[in-house]
Amino acid sequence: MDERSTNIVVAEKELAYESPMLTVEEAAFYLRIAVSTLRHWVSDHRIPFVKYNRTGSVRFRKRDLDKFIAQSVDKGMEDGSRGDPEK
Repeated sequence: MDERSTNIVVAEKELAYESPMLTVEEAAFYLRIAVSTLRHWVSDHRIPFVKYNRTGSVRFRKRDLDKFIAQSVDKGMEDGSRGDPEK
């Protein structure tokens, strides 16, 4: 991928953050984790998500992800862990 294509992909992902709802891929990119990790967290109900009944698709509110990050960081500071949601 050339530099111009890379810039376009990054710009598209940045624009997605302006939307209040993120896809699994966008949320994983935002959290800087693998999509598979995010899917595991969803199936274990470790992270807040919205599931649309008609399609079964999963979306994430950016404000919920920001709160999740803040709580994970706070928890890590309290118990000395890295703030992983599994702990």
